[in-house]
Amino acid sequence: MCNKNLPEKECPVCNLKFKWRRKWQKNWDEVKYCSEKCRNNKNGNYLSKNKFKNKANDS
Repeated sequence: MCNKNLPEKECPVCNLKFKWRRKWQKNWDEVKYCSEKCRNNKNGNYLSKNKFKNKANDS
């Protein structure tokens, strides 16, 4: 695949757009998160792109 024609998805945690990678070729349909960090924080520890919630302010 040419770099210009790679499919993209949007990460539901950080809203970052990420492109298809060769290591995902067998399971691209199941890929939901842009990184391990986002996959581990899928419970909503992000407020917006690359900004973590301050747990001290959640109380």
